[in-house]
Amino acid sequence: MKMISRLLMFAERKCNVKTCVQLVRSVTLWSTCSVTCGGGVQQRTLSLCHKNGSNCQRNEETQSCSTQPCLATWSAWQPWSECSATCGNSSRSRQRTCEGTGRSNQCAGPQAEKEICNVTECYGTWSRWSPYGDCDVTCGTGVSVKRR
Repeated sequence: MKMISRLLMFAERKCNVKTCVQLVRSVTLWSTCSVTCGGGVQQRTLSLCHKNGSNCQRNEETQSCSTQPCLATWSAWQPWSECSATCGNSSRSRQRTCEGTGRSNQCAGPQAEKEICNVTECYGTWSRWSPYGDCDVTCGTGVSVKRR
């Protein structure tokens, strides 16, 4: 008897005989940051699709990246200028540029350098010799002078 009563207590039938939609969720890797410093953005895509690849819903997600301040750096030195003179107290110089973005674009150190060059003593140039002048005596051995 026990068996009969158990069968009468429960009755089952099938319902919702539709096939279940299996969804597939995928997430792409974060993109490369748009900047290397000073605050940029990167993106990734979130997708939810039917298992067969149809009826996809895609959402873009963004986040901040590279938020550290940009540090300014010096460019390479430009070539030295020509010496200002060929002798005496002559000097030459060279410059560089402070490169950087953001609020921290202050470079440490000098923007320009100056140095002494061509430290040889300056001498005037000689003029041409004048013709010999008259002899200082009219007889005997004398001296005739030319100048420049």
